[in-house]
Amino acid sequence: MAAFRLEYFSSLPPDFVALTRQLDAELNDRNGAWQAEYDVFNALDGIHDVVIAYEGETPVGCASMKKHDGVYEVKRVFVAGSHRRLGVARLLMERLEAEAQRQGIRELILETADTLTGALALYQALGYNVIPNYGQYQGKPHSVCFGKSLKESP
Repeated sequence: MAAFRLEYFSSLPPDFVALTRQLDAELNDRNGAWQAEYDVFNALDGIHDVVIAYEGETPVGCASMKKHDGVYEVKRVFVAGSHRRLGVARLLMERLEAEAQRQGIRELILETADTLTGALALYQALGYNVIPNYGQYQGKPHSVCFGKSLKESP
């Protein structure tokens, strides 16, 4: 397995913006016309916590979180197609959860599309539980929402 370097940022680095553009293009290709109604939910406004996975100097994946109605929401999780099935998404999520715990965050929520079977499996494997669709995802038939309580930091 290739070695990946994870870096945490408290801002929006250019590598993150570029990866999220790739994510948006892939979601539009995969989900078609209905994806457009989600675009407003995927803006980068309010995101201050970002983790990027690098192979050498090449950014290959990202994950982030932002405050949402008193809890923190995981946003913009993405791994480049060339680096999928190598454990990168799991590493990103574990690092993001560790940062959340360091900041005293006790719960994370997230939304993903029902078409993203790999993401659905990953979140369940990481201990996320399906919850009722929250906020802007209420009434959205393609949304699946998850939540996870984080353990106290030692």
